[in-house]
Order: sequence, then structure tokens, then C-alpha cells
Amino acid sequence: MNKYRFTLNNYHAISHAEIELDGITVIAGCNGCGKSTIARWLYALINYSNEFNSLVDKKLTQSFNQHINRMLRIARNLDSYNSQKASRLRPISESVLKKGFDSIFEDNSTEYSRLLSAFEDKVEQFRPLIIDEVELHLHNPDYTEWLKKSLGQENSDNDEFIADFCDRTINNAIALSKKSEKEKLERNMAMLFDFIKEEMDITGNLPEEISLNENGRDLVSKDRFLVPLELHNAVYVDTPMALSNYFSWDNSIWEKLKYAMATPRQPMPESARKLVLRLKKIIGGDIVVDNDDISPEFRYHRKEDNLDIPVYEAATGLKTFAYMLRLIENGYLTENSILIIDEPEAHLHPQWIVEFARILVLLNREVGCKVLLASHNPDMIAAIRSISSAHGTLDATRFYQAEKDPESLRYTYKNLGSDIEEIFQSFNIALERIKDYGD
Repeated sequence: MNKYRFTLNNYHAISHAEIELDGITVIAGCNGCGKSTIARWLYALINYSNEFNSLVDKKLTQSFNQHINRMLRIARNLDSYNSQKASRLRPISESVLKKGFDSIFEDNSTEYSRLLSAFEDKVEQFRPLIIDEVELHLHNPDYTEWLKKSLGQENSDNDEFIADFCDRTINNAIALSKKSEKEKLERNMAMLFDFIKEEMDITGNLPEEISLNENGRDLVSKDRFLVPLELHNAVYVDTPMALSNYFSWDNSIWEKLKYAMATPRQPMPESARKLVLRLKKIIGGDIVVDNDDISPEFRYHRKEDNLDIPVYEAATGLKTFAYMLRLIENGYLTENSILIIDEPEAHLHPQWIVEFARILVLLNREVGCKVLLASHNPDMIAAIRSISSAHGTLDATRFYQAEKDPESLRYTYKNLGSDIEEIFQSFNIALERIKDYGD
């Protein structure tokens, strides 16, 4: 099994965290010790390094569409504006790039040939609109000067300013596409951080000491990153409340979770079929999705009495099993995936804590999906260890305890291996304090 090591030092509450990931990894500690920080940055590093090329494509397409929208605004201000003639000045869909990948091998051109062709077509649609406008105002030099300024050609002293604008616009697009091709090859770490900040709406400082190691090779340096060979996606669940009945467009993690629950990524692994049946037996039914024009709605169908309700109306504990079921069925949890969960036990009955722990162990053993779990619940931690031992996966199950440095007030994560005694000692300290409160 492939082994990974994630390191995060001197960042927020964390002094030093070096976390090994090759099966199930549990990080434990008090509130505020940085467990969620580790989860978020591991998720960000894996997901956005894998999505880097797509994000570069998205950025380039957005840049092209800004030019197209400007041409459309100019067209709407023309005296001869004709909505039918300007109707093709619509933004370029990102699907143009996806359809164009095969063209790399067909005509030996750049990978952006289809996108450039679509953009050039927009410019050529705009050209006759301006030519007609100039002819309409041949005897009005003030209007012509307004047109020149609108096109950024105010310093042009010839009659070819329309051709100059079109040529310059297309040449700029070609230069931008070449820059994007170069960015994909360079895999600049600063650019990856920019994408992470934008996609996850991070406004604070960024970690300076962060790394990911795959089978002994560092994937992150100060200036450049490599994409993991065997880890293709990460799924992060910070709370099942992501499935509540309110919009979450401002929360990228929640939106990505809902998208994954609604949209298949790849066929479900054959090795996951028994796990899916177990999940459906636990919840006594199924989770289905109804897609509408605004957002998908997830519904709980209970087999026993044909109950049919939206998932957001179901118990929060059931939501925990709902996202697990949909993620497995839609192919987001495979041998090339890591599932990262913050405190899943927070909304689970003790009996369901054990069931969920069993699901996680089987997900790792049967499917090969790696799991990082942040927890401070003794039942969950004990269940993970006991069930891993029973299923023969304890060698790939690790526990970490956050220990506070009294001087720096930051936390170092201690690798306990498969021994959970120190974690339970910290729980016992909390119980002893309860006795003090009663005195």
C-alpha cells in the first residue's frame, strides 16, 4: 500500500505535525489544538494539486470571457446595436476545453487550439459590428474618437484601428494561452497557494512549512510541487450539517461535498458493493438524489414503512451515513482517495459510533481508501482500534495525540502507533476535573 507523510509546522496552533497516512490515521487532542487545520490543509494540498491544470484552464477561460464581455458592452452602446447580430458574443463555456483535448493529437497544435478558435470567432463576430458603426458615422469625427477610445486605440492615427484592435486582441489571447501552458509545466507553488486561497476563501497567512511525501519522495518544495501519482482526490467532511436546508455557496467545502454526493465521478469499485449494502441496512433504506434547476435535493427512503423525506429533515446522525453512502456509490472513495473527517461522532449515538467506525475500517480494508479522522471521543477511538485489530489492519492504523508546549502554547503531534493509552489518559484528566468542579 502506498505511504504518505504530511507535515505542517509552526502554523496557527501547531508547532509540529508529521502525520503518516497509509491506512486509517486518527488525530486526537483538545479543542483548538489544530486538528481541523491539519485536515483542511491536507485536503487543500491533495485536491488542488490534482486540480491544478483544470484551475489554470478555468483562469484562462475567465480571462477570455472578460474580453468577450467588454466587446459585448461596447456593442450594446453602439447606435446601430442589433441584438440578433450581437447574440453570438456570449461567454465561452468551460466545456469547450474538455471537448478539445483530443485535438492535441489530431492536428499537433497547442492544447488550447479549440479555445483560441472559439475566442477568435467572437472577435470576428465583433468586427463587422464596429465596421458598420464607423460607416454609419463617417462624418462624425467625435463619434469615431469615442469608438477608438472604447477599443483602446485612441492613439491610432490611421483608418485600420478596427483591424489593429482585432489583431491585438487575438495576439493577446495567444500569449495568454502560451503562458497557461507554461504554468502547467512549471507547477509553481505560489500559484497553487493562490488557487487554494481563492477556492477555499482563505484570508489569513499561509503555512511556510508544509509538505507531502509519497513513498519516500517529497512532492512539495519552496518553489514547485508535484502531483501525487497514486492519490487522485481528497474528500473533506467537516460536519454533516453541510446537508442542512440552507444555501452554502460561500462554503466551498460544503459545495464540493454536495456536488460529489449528486454527481458520479467514476464507477463505484466492485470491492465496495458489500459496504454499500451494509450502509443501507444500517439506515434501513436508501439515499437518492433529485436534481432540479437550482441544486440537488437528497432524499431518505426508508424501506420498512416507505417513508420519503428530504435528508435535511432527517436526524443529523443519519446524515453522516448518507454522505458516506453517496460518496462510495459515486466513485469518490477508491484506492486512490483519502477521506478526511472532522469529529463524525459529534452527532452519533454510541451504537452508531461503533457502526461508523466499522464502516471506516472496512472502507480501508476492502476498498483501499485512506482515512484521516480527527476525534476526541473515547468510544470512536476505542472502536477504531478494536475493529482494526479484529480485521487485521492494525499495522496500518495510527493514532496521534496533540501535546501542548507550555512555553509556545502550540501543539506537537506525537505518533502513538497503535497504542491509545495516552489518549485515554487525557480523557481521564477531563473526568478528574469534573470531580473538582463538584467540590
